[in-house]
Order: sequence, then structure tokens, then C-alpha cells
Amino acid sequence: MIELDGVATVNHVKRALIYVHYNKNDELSEYVIYQLEKLKHFYKKIVILSNSKLTDSSLIRLEKYADAVIQRNNIGSILLHGVTGYDILDGKLWKRMTN
Repeated sequence: MIELDGVATVNHVKRALIYVHYNKNDELSEYVIYQLEKLKHFYKKIVILSNSKLTDSSLIRLEKYADAVIQRNNIGSILLHGVTGYDILDGKLWKRMTN
């Protein structure tokens, strides 16, 4: 590991995090914010994919830690249906985010 400005990195590799969130009560728990705060130093780009119906204020809180926040209905498999974080990383949005 290399430390740059107090942040540990590994060989200057560009990393992306797809953080998947779900809460059966459609709430944003404090541990999610805590995890994102700690993880943000290790990733160049973060996409948050939530299967909960979050309030506008919760979405605004998440936007502080992510390059993109996606909210989708909790229907079917997250890997087989709808837009996924990987779709974003693989597509044009990722190209814009990495420039």
C-alpha cells in the first residue's frame, strides 16, 4: 500500500465500488453512511444502487459519497433485472466519470 495525503491506495489503481443497499423499512441506516465514509478513500468512483424507496433527504445524503445514486424497485433479482451499477460502469456514464 502507498499512502497519499493520508489515504491508503494500492499501486495507484483506479477502483470502482458498486454499493448495493436495501432496507425493508425504506430507511437509510447510519451504518451505511459510516461504511461509505470509510470506503470512499479507496475508490475512484462509487455507484450506489438502492432497492429501497428512500426519502429525498436520504438520497441527498448518499449523493455526498457517490458519483451516481440509482434507486430501483425491489422486484426480481438485482443481477438479472433493470439497471445495475455494472451497467453504469460499463457504459457511457462510466467513460464520462473517469475523464
